[in-house]
Amino acid sequence: MGSDTPSDWEPTEAESLDVGEFLLPAEVEQGQLEEIINSLSPESDAVLSALTAATEGVEGRIDPDSALDQADVSPQEYDAVIEEILMRLEEEGVDLVPGPGDKTNPSVLDPDEASQFLQLQGQLLVYANDQFGVMPGVDTYEGIQSAFIDDIRPLHERLYQEENAVEIIEDFVRENPTEFSQPQLSQIKSWENYKEGQFFVVEHLEDGTVFLDPDEPRAYKVTGVYDDYADTLPEEALPVAMTSVVLLPYNGRIITDGLERADMLAGMAMEMITDDPETIYEEAKHKFGLAKTLPPKDEPERSDTERLKFYTKNKENRQRFADEIEELKDKTNELARVYHQQLGKANARRLGREFRELGLNEAYVGIYDGQVVATAPTEDQLNEILSEIVPKGKTSHPYVYHYNP
Repeated sequence: MGSDTPSDWEPTEAESLDVGEFLLPAEVEQGQLEEIINSLSPESDAVLSALTAATEGVEGRIDPDSALDQADVSPQEYDAVIEEILMRLEEEGVDLVPGPGDKTNPSVLDPDEASQFLQLQGQLLVYANDQFGVMPGVDTYEGIQSAFIDDIRPLHERLYQEENAVEIIEDFVRENPTEFSQPQLSQIKSWENYKEGQFFVVEHLEDGTVFLDPDEPRAYKVTGVYDDYADTLPEEALPVAMTSVVLLPYNGRIITDGLERADMLAGMAMEMITDDPETIYEEAKHKFGLAKTLPPKDEPERSDTERLKFYTKNKENRQRFADEIEELKDKTNELARVYHQQLGKANARRLGREFRELGLNEAYVGIYDGQVVATAPTEDQLNEILSEIVPKGKTSHPYVYHYNP
C-alpha cells in the first residue's frame, strides 16, 4: 500500500465519499463500531488512515472502487479491515445477520412470533417430506432451515398443490411427532384454512400488504414474516402477480409461508383472462371488504360448487356432511365432476404410499368414485383409455393422479 495520495486527483461533487457509511459493515451501534475501529491492528489502522486522508473535506459519496484507488488501497487490504471488524463484532456478540420479524413495523410479525412460525412451518415440512421424499436426506428442522428456497419449493408445491394438505395437517396434529404443546398444535391445525393459488399484490397499507385473489374475487391483508412487502415490491411497481402463494392464518392475522414468487408472465396471462387488477380489487372491497383473518369472518354465501368442495375437503368433512354431499354431487354434471375430482385427490395420497411400498415405477392413474379404474405410463395414454371405458359425458370426472416415486 502506498502512503501518498495521488496529486492529480481533486474531489468533486460527482466524486465524493461519506467515509462513515463506506466503512460500516452492518447496522450496529455507532459508539460500539467507533470503539472497535479505534482499537484495530496497526495494518488496518493504516488502511483507514489512508482512506480518511484521501477523502478529507469531501462531501457526499463516491464509488467505493474510486475511493480505494485514490487512497492507493487494494481491495484485498480493505477486505482484511472489514474481516477484522466483523470478527471483533462477532466476539462482542453482535448478530450481523438480521433475523425474522420486526419490533417496530406493524406490517411485519414481531421477531418472537416470526421465529415461532418458522419453527412450526419447518416441522410440518419435515413431516411432509417424510411422507413424500421430495428432499432426500432432509429429516430435521435444521435441515429445512439451512436448505435453499429453490430446494424447498418442490416440497411446498407437492404439499399444497398436488396433495391434500389438509389431511397432512390432520395427521401431523394427531401424531404430534415433535411433541408440540396444545397451543402449537392448534396453531398448525388452523392452517387447514389455508388459501393457495395465484394472487396480485395490489396495495401496501400502514400495517400490511393487500393480496388479491382475482377469481373469487377477494382481497386479503397480509403481514410479512421476514420483511415488509413494501421493501421488495415498491408501490410504483404494483400490481405484481405472485405465484405459488399460500396464505395462512396466524395469531389473528394472515401471513404467507414465504415461498411465493413474482411472475411477470403469469401476471400477463391472468390479466388476459380477467379484468384489470384495480377493477377486481374495487369489486372485492365493495362486496366483501378486506379479509384480515382466515377463514374471513364475513365469509360470503357459497355457491353449490364452493359448498361441495368444502364438504369434501377432508375425511372429517366428508363424514360430517355426508347428507349434504349426497344431495349436491349429482345435481349437475359439473358438480359430479367436482365430487369425483375431490374424492380422487383424497385417495391419491393413500395410493401413492401403497405404490411406493410395492416399488412401482412412475405412472398416471385414473381414480373414479374412489377406485383405480386405469393406469398408463403417460397422461395421454391414460386419457385415451378413460375415453373408452368411462360413460359418455363423464370422461372429465376421473381424477388423474401422477404417481412419481
